[in-house]
Amino acid sequence: MIEFEHLFQFVAFGAYGTLSKAAESLHVSQPTLTRNMKLLEQEFGVMLFERSKNHIALNENGLLAMKEAKKVLSELDAMTDKVRQLDRSRHTLALGSCAPYPVMDFVRLATELYPAQSLTTELRGTSPLLQGLREGRYQVIILPFTPTDTALISFPFGKESLYFNLPKGHPQEKCPSLSFSELDGTTMIVYSHIGFWKDLIKETMPHSRFLLQEQRDDFFELEKASTLPSFITDRVLSEETLKDRTSVPIADQSAHIEYCLVMTKKMSQRYPLFAKRLNQK
Repeated sequence: MIEFEHLFQFVAFGAYGTLSKAAESLHVSQPTLTRNMKLLEQEFGVMLFERSKNHIALNENGLLAMKEAKKVLSELDAMTDKVRQLDRSRHTLALGSCAPYPVMDFVRLATELYPAQSLTTELRGTSPLLQGLREGRYQVIILPFTPTDTALISFPFGKESLYFNLPKGHPQEKCPSLSFSELDGTTMIVYSHIGFWKDLIKETMPHSRFLLQEQRDDFFELEKASTLPSFITDRVLSEETLKDRTSVPIADQSAHIEYCLVMTKKMSQRYPLFAKRLNQK
């Protein structure tokens, strides 16, 4: 039987061209590498090298063996990655979400129901989320709508509404509500990492200019010092008191979201406590 270690060393020889350089890269002695190449020939049952004084090179058998050895080691790496990925997936619960606040709700729920599981979270658009769920990159996703795919299982997972966050003295700060169109064309301050909300405001306010802020602290500092409007949600308002700004509800239906927690049927069987808990609500 051919030893994988010998194949690995054989491929290293092909890459470096000499036993001395290959041995140095592998952190083994040259005599050890020489001995292992002779063992590899015995394992193949054919000669792989042409040897002369102070020189060794691949013969025709060796060239073919080198080509095939690279394929075998590549397949070995791929197999190892797949097995490790499976093991990680069985111990890691990967969530993909369309917005930040549902992530916090899910982390609290998952930590309570499955405390032994590691959690990873990621904000993505709805299409990549659905694709990632079907391909197994995510065990759970959160969407701003209920998917129609009957192969997926969905549960209501809370609501969130978008507001305009207006500076004091803004001409429309006393309005009971505003539509997107009423402020379309206004320059707005926007925090970049708000998930699907960013796409929504760009679609509904096509004539506005958005000053996107990558860093959360920078966004809050700019918002505090600026006379430009921004956005906020009722979830944030429930936890924070506004200073020098007025929140005005957005009247458009698209600004009021009902989230769905979505899993494949296979994942719902692996994590049955989610269904049990969410069906109680």
